[in-house]
Amino acid sequence: MALYTARVRQAVREVEQALVTLESARARSEDARTAVEGYRTSFVATESLYRSGLGSLIELEDQRRVLLAAETALVSLQRERIAAGSRCTARWAAGGNRPAPEPAPPRPRPTTRIRTVMLQRPTARARAGWPLLALVLLLSACGGGEKTEAKATTGKPALTVTTTAPVQSMLPVTLEANGNLAAWQEASVGAEANGLRIAEVLVNVGDRVRAGQPLARFASDTLRAEAAQGRASLAEAEANAAEAANNAQRARTLQQTGAMSASQINQYLTAESTARARVEAARAVLQSQQVRLEQGVLHAPDDGVISARTATVGAVTAAGTELFRLIRKGRLEWRAEVTATELGRLTPGTRAIVTAASGARLEGRVRMIAPTVDPQSRTALVYVDVSPLPGPASGSARAGMFARGEFDLGAVPTLTLPQPAVVVREGFSYVFRVNPDNRVTQVKVQIGRAAGDRLQVLSRRCPPMRATSPAVAAS
Repeated sequence: MALYTARVRQAVREVEQALVTLESARARSEDARTAVEGYRTSFVATESLYRSGLGSLIELEDQRRVLLAAETALVSLQRERIAAGSRCTARWAAGGNRPAPEPAPPRPRPTTRIRTVMLQRPTARARAGWPLLALVLLLSACGGGEKTEAKATTGKPALTVTTTAPVQSMLPVTLEANGNLAAWQEASVGAEANGLRIAEVLVNVGDRVRAGQPLARFASDTLRAEAAQGRASLAEAEANAAEAANNAQRARTLQQTGAMSASQINQYLTAESTARARVEAARAVLQSQQVRLEQGVLHAPDDGVISARTATVGAVTAAGTELFRLIRKGRLEWRAEVTATELGRLTPGTRAIVTAASGARLEGRVRMIAPTVDPQSRTALVYVDVSPLPGPASGSARAGMFARGEFDLGAVPTLTLPQPAVVVREGFSYVFRVNPDNRVTQVKVQIGRAAGDRLQVLSRRCPPMRATSPAVAAS
């Protein structure tokens, strides 16, 4: 009950404050209405004088501006009265509600114990078998002289194999590198006019825009009023210039008669030039105000994707404040980090295949190589223009992602063997060479990179040989 009483007292206090505000707004509204009526009467009188030719356009526009300011103040007071009345009604209704009783605590639900039984799988029995031995028998071409026919052996062979020969093939050469995806170019879109309020934001982050598309609109009431004032000033300057021109023309006609002194004639001629200069100055001011009025709408400078937005409705911005950031053309680039020792192998135009962290694959070519190397990491940046490749993750690459890729450096001729032809024992690679007496000799070789199902042979002890295919059959 005490809580309810406190809430009622608080509601009564807020209602009293709202009633005071409401009464103050009502009293001020009467004064504002009286002022509006007076300004309207003054504006009508000034307009009548202007239409009859006894008043100027500047005075008419001044009266119009004063009338608009008075009407705006009256509307603001009416809004304040409505808001105060709404707060009064809402707080009175909120204070009269009694607090609802607290709900009873829920009853504990009976628990059920679940018994879980785990079944163990039986273990599989070991199977015994003979391993399949893969041998490649290489026929050596070492030594000179003519080939002699081998005598047929009468013994039974221990193993039947199919020979293969090392193949001279083109092995692709690549260079792996890591780096980040980044925007090709970013455009900063900001406010050109100073002190304008943002009335509407038309785009959001991630939207694709075209060049010249409106991004945001500013409140342009003040700008339109300034443009109207500039037009009025130009009209006044033109009227004064016409009058000065007529006076100067009359002075020129009277110059030969001697009816006017030379000083008076010079004054009229000078007044004509001054009036003409004032017309040009008023026209320049009007053009400046029209340009400022056009700046009331913020346009996209180029095609692209909105990457950042700081514009909010109602904010008053200063000239030069960044409101949007735009990725031009929506293009991305891969900034690969390449060591100084490998930098000489790359040239502009080198093809690269890039894989982003999201799984998206991209293809591109080197656009440029950074002119400097980082003295700390001893790496340089290589800029690669990329475009997405079709795939399940196509289009998921974003600026800022980590990506790794390979540069295609062409292909070199090298000696290769099938992968089953190479036997690895104790960390070393071996092949089996067939001697002229049909006996097998184990030869140690150095293996390089793998290309598909073939291995690169970096060192050998004999010239090119005839070898067997990897298929092996036991006799």
